[in-house]
Amino acid sequence: MAAVLLSVASIVNKKYLRGVPLGIFSVYRTFLGTVIFFLLANILYGPHHFAEAFSPFLWVWMLIYATIIVVIGQSFWFRGLMDATPSEVTLANSFSPIPAIIFAYLLLGEVPTSSQYRALTLVLLGVILSFLGSLQQRRNLVAPEMITGNGFRGL
Repeated sequence: MAAVLLSVASIVNKKYLRGVPLGIFSVYRTFLGTVIFFLLANILYGPHHFAEAFSPFLWVWMLIYATIIVVIGQSFWFRGLMDATPSEVTLANSFSPIPAIIFAYLLLGEVPTSSQYRALTLVLLGVILSFLGSLQQRRNLVAPEMITGNGFRGL
């Protein structure tokens, strides 16, 4: 469900936010996400959830995470969205459960359950079908009358 919602959000972002500068969009999205998280955490866990918010240990890891994942990763992701087709965006978003399961195992020692293996199989099957569909779609875009004897396919 998260992959589907992320795909829809990416397509909407690409269609409606093309004229908005990347920096403004990123700051606004991060601010809005922070406010929503803060409110939900207070409602669900109470204000004591943020008791160690100013720990130096926490802030070192937050700065590393912010630099690598948020700044660099999101910059590359949004740059890629500008040139990607909707089917390519959907295909890329379909991969998100795969590293989530792998890193949960590697970093947290959580062994995947049988239902996660079944879900992973379905995700991989969907990725393969989507990839094959994209290949077929590209082949259909080239009209046979545009192909010349020297292999030129036209513009």
